[in-house]
Order: sequence, then structure tokens, then C-alpha cells
Amino acid sequence: YCFDITERKRAEEGLRRYADRLQVLHETDQAILAARLAEEIVEAALNHLRRLVPCMRASVCLFDLEAGELSLLAVLADGETWLGKGERASLEWAWFVDEIGQGQIYVVEDLLSIPPSSPWVQGLLAEGVRSFVSVPLVVEGKMFGALNVGMDSPGIPSPEHEETIREAAIQLAIGVHQAHLREQIQQHAVELEQRVAERTAAL
Repeated sequence: YCFDITERKRAEEGLRRYADRLQVLHETDQAILAARLAEEIVEAALNHLRRLVPCMRASVCLFDLEAGELSLLAVLADGETWLGKGERASLEWAWFVDEIGQGQIYVVEDLLSIPPSSPWVQGLLAEGVRSFVSVPLVVEGKMFGALNVGMDSPGIPSPEHEETIREAAIQLAIGVHQAHLREQIQQHAVELEQRVAERTAAL
């Protein structure tokens, strides 16, 4: 009888967590739809993600594979961060690019276990990050960035937290891609107006 009650409580707790996750993911969707700029979309999504996944740092970086650079679109951290929003760095700093380039999630159980060859690893350790998760942002089969999450203790994320991070990465990829398309269309409209004005003046 006791066992049945324990099992029921466990099931109820699992259902409650699942409902909470669905609610936060829905709120994330709403925030993405309401935001206009890529930075706003990412910051809203990261705020919602941190409600579901206990982490001390979450960031989104974009890759410029041709230039060999990365840029941080948004960073949410508990304390001071050495590499914040808007910073640019060599793509070589993102030691995990090859891993996530295959479309896979990349998990480091303990950052102390890998060689600190990248300044990024050194910086994360200095901030107190011990475990790290990176998920590629992919649209139409092309990787253009990554969602990165850092925790303050060694270990791997629970299946539930890993699934939440994956889902957030999918939402972010679509939201950021749509924002960039919108920006391109607006830029094109401005250029078109300028050309029309120039031709009108010439006539």
C-alpha cells in the first residue's frame, strides 16, 4: 500500500513537472512571436530556459564560418562574465564546434577533465562552471550557432533537462532565423526607397 502511494506521488510529480515545462515552452513561443529583434528573442528564450534548467550561465553564439569568428548574441549569467553579449572571438575558441557540427548535443561532464586549450574553457572555469552543454542551432540543414548552458557542479543533465535544452535550441533556431529574414527584408525595403528617391530626383 505504501509502495502504491509513493509510486502515485512520483507519477503526480512527474506530470506536474511536465505541465510546467509545457507552460514555459508555450510562454517562450509567445515571447519569440512578440519580439522583433534576434537579441530580444534570445534573451526571452534564455530567461524561460533558466526557469526549467538549473544553470549558472546560458548563452547563444552565432558562427561566421567563412570569417572564422563567433559572436555572442546574448548571455545570462549569475555573476560577472568574462565574455558577454556582443563580444566577438575566434571560432577556434568554440572547441565544441566540430562535435555539434554533426547535429549532435555535446556534453562535458567535468570541464576539468578536458585540456584548457581554449580561452573559453579557461573563462568558464574561472566563472565557476564545471559542466557544460552545447546544442547546435540549425535551419534548413545548416548550423549557424549554438545554445550553451553551464552548470556549477560536475555531472550530466537529466534526460528531462537535456530534452528541454534541445527543445529550446529548436525554438531559438527558428526565432533567430525569422528575425534575420525580417531584418533583411526591412533593409531591402530601405534600399529600394532610396533608389526610388534618387531616380525621382534625377528625373
